[in-house]
Amino acid sequence: MSGPDTTATPLTSTTTGSAAAIADADRAFLESLPGYIVTYDTSPTVYSPAGVPLLELAGAIPGAQPTFSGEGSLVWTASDGVSQFMRIRRADGTMLDLPPPMIPFYYYWSPDGAYLALLGNGPGGEIEIAIVDRLGATILNDGGTTYFFDWAPDGTAIAAHVSGDTLRIHPFDSDQIDVAVSPNFGSPQWSPDGITWLANGAALSASVGASALQTTQTLFVGDPTGDPTEITQVNGYASFASASGRVAVLDGLPVGSLRVIDGDTVTEVSQNIGAYQWSPDGSALALLQFFPQEELARWLVWTGDDTLAFDRFVPTPQFTSTYLPFWDQYIRSQTIWSPDSTAFVYSAATTRGFEILVQPIGAGRPAIAVAAAGFASWGPVSFEP
Repeated sequence: MSGPDTTATPLTSTTTGSAAAIADADRAFLESLPGYIVTYDTSPTVYSPAGVPLLELAGAIPGAQPTFSGEGSLVWTASDGVSQFMRIRRADGTMLDLPPPMIPFYYYWSPDGAYLALLGNGPGGEIEIAIVDRLGATILNDGGTTYFFDWAPDGTAIAAHVSGDTLRIHPFDSDQIDVAVSPNFGSPQWSPDGITWLANGAALSASVGASALQTTQTLFVGDPTGDPTEITQVNGYASFASASGRVAVLDGLPVGSLRVIDGDTVTEVSQNIGAYQWSPDGSALALLQFFPQEELARWLVWTGDDTLAFDRFVPTPQFTSTYLPFWDQYIRSQTIWSPDSTAFVYSAATTRGFEILVQPIGAGRPAIAVAAAGFASWGPVSFEP
C-alpha cells in the first residue's frame, strides 16, 4: 500500500454538473444527508454533503490519509516543515499531535476509537504495523513482507494476513496465534460471525486434462483454530465482505465476478467488478463495474431484488492507482456510504478536473458534483467540524 497519487492529469468524462451550480432540489437533498465528506488531495478538507467546506486539515501532507473513527475523531499525517506527525482532531474539537512510530501510509481506528492502527514502510523494506492508544503509547508492533488486517468487533485484538502465508490473531492480552493460509487474498474480515479468510488449496480438478489442473481454494468463516464454516470455493485471488449475514465474494483481481452468498442461496451479481461496499444498514451493495476498452466505469447498487445502474464516468488516477489495488483493506477502515444508506460518494475525472460526486440511491437520479478532489470518503454524524 502507498499514499495517494496527486500528480496525474485529469481526463475527460461524460459526467455533467458542477459543485458551483447545484440545483435547488439537489441541494435540498444533499443538505438532508447526515455526516461529512473528507477529501484526500494535497489540501484535504471536510465538507458538508452539500459541498460547503467546513474544515481544512491543517498541515496535511500529500498522502495524508485522513481517516475517521466511528466516535468522531479524525486523524491525518501532518508536517510543520521540519518533521511529520500524526494529527488527531478529537470528537470534541480538541487537537493532539503525536510522533508516529513510522511515517504512516494507512490508518485504521478500532471500532470504539480507543486505539489507532497504522501501517508504514520499515527500514528493511517490510511493512510495519503499530497500534497506539489515544495518548500515543504503542501497545503492539508487528510486520511482514505484506500486511493486511481487521479489528475484532470489541477492539481487543486484530486478525492479520501476514507475508501472504499466515493468518495471525493478535490479542492484546495474550500471545499471538498463527495459522497457515492462502496467499490469494488481502485483508481478512473479523465480523460478529468470526474471522473470514481463504484457506490453502483444497482440491485439484481437471476440466480439460492434466495440463488444465486448477487449484480450488476454500473461503471459511469462524474460528481458524476450531471448526470453521465453509462459505464457498474460489479460483485464484478473492476478496470478501459480509453484512447482515450475507457475504459478497469478488473472485478475480484487479476485476472479477462478484456473487453474494446468503446461507444456501448464491446470487451471481455482476462481472468486471473492481470495488464494492455494503451500505451501513446492510440493505444494499455498491459495486464499481469497469469497461476497460472504453476506460470507463459505472456504479451499480444491488439490493437483493434489483440492480440499479448509474452513469458511466472516468475514475480518477488517484483512485485507480492508490485505493483500488488495496480496496479490500480500505473498505475495512473507510466508507463511501452516507450514514443513512441513501447515497454514496465517489470521484471522477471530468472536463473540469477531478470532482467529488454524491450519488443518490434512486432510479433516474443523477450524481451531484459537490467538491474538487481525487478521492473522498464519508464520515460519521458524531464528528463536529
